[in-house]
Amino acid sequence: MRYLSWAAAAALFAVPVSAQPIHGHPQKAAYASPAEWPELFDGQMHWAKFDAIQTQHCVHLIPKFMYGAEWGDDAVVVPFTLKMFHCAASVTAVYGEGLASVTMDGDTTFPIKGDPGALLTFTGKATFDPTRPAFKRFHKQHGWTNVRFAASVAFDNGDVGYHNVWMSYFSIVDRSVPEAVPPGDYGPIISIRDTVFPVSKTNFGDMVMEVEDWLPLLPINTPWFFRVSAYNYTSTAPCCPDGLLEQRRDMDFHNGVPGKIIVSNPANQQGFSTRTLMLDPATMTKGPHKDGLFWKSTFGSETISALLTFSYVVGDSVTPVTPVPPVVPVGPVPELCADPTATNTGQPLPCTFAAPPPAVCQESKATNVGKALPCVFPRS
Repeated sequence: MRYLSWAAAAALFAVPVSAQPIHGHPQKAAYASPAEWPELFDGQMHWAKFDAIQTQHCVHLIPKFMYGAEWGDDAVVVPFTLKMFHCAASVTAVYGEGLASVTMDGDTTFPIKGDPGALLTFTGKATFDPTRPAFKRFHKQHGWTNVRFAASVAFDNGDVGYHNVWMSYFSIVDRSVPEAVPPGDYGPIISIRDTVFPVSKTNFGDMVMEVEDWLPLLPINTPWFFRVSAYNYTSTAPCCPDGLLEQRRDMDFHNGVPGKIIVSNPANQQGFSTRTLMLDPATMTKGPHKDGLFWKSTFGSETISALLTFSYVVGDSVTPVTPVPPVVPVGPVPELCADPTATNTGQPLPCTFAAPPPAVCQESKATNVGKALPCVFPRS
């Protein structure tokens, strides 16, 4: 295995000439060093049961990954943060097909026990190796490649959960190979996929909340549009009822701040495919902000949410954009009457006309000239 340590990676990108290109981001062309790899994207699994404790278990997994960057087949160390908020549970492992090893910092070892009344934060490092046999089915020689960072969770009541964060980089192992185009031609993705197997046997399937476009890496001054998909995968009856897609702004659930709801749309299990959402800096204050994207489903007393939060900055030169009125469908345009003698000129066909005047007698010798026919003549 060709191994590139964190220190070696930092040394490799220490000067601008060795900067790591980002494949097509509209704002940022390259990472000057691994220190610039974003730690902006927080994948979360929320699992709530309205039991006596009324605990909402929440597991965060935040990889500091080379989002959208070009990379070959060297192994590299990826730092990550693991958070457990009000978790009556243990994280038993962090793993992924492309992860050759995972170590926690300090004296932390698996399983990591949560606290139902507190927020616990841990850090660690995962060695990502694109050449691992287990990663072969995901790895592209040339093109967008998705990497999974996963955490397995054992809840104290016997429920079991799997929290998955997928992120993309652009593989350049062999540029001579035709570029592999992903389904939908999405390019980079950040996908949160959460699965819980409760003792109740409720089958929510995989809860998927996926961003299929670039997210900002630098301050924004004009509206930023991005596509998302949200749906349940492999769920079975009697679960589940309609799901809910939400976009919230500047929430802080750990401190009881729900944030501002930007989008709240219900849907069935099929959810939404490539729904376009927006960040509009003209409606926000300058400085840092955070949005949360939820796909949530409730069955009985159980609720599961796949959540992605991401941070961004509103810049100093925001340009307001005049909103475009929505186009209201009016159906097919009708053909119009063009006859100027009609009573409905310029209105939909058929043309209509006034009743013709009655015929009159025009014989000058008739006694009823100018009156209704027939003409009447005097007797001779």
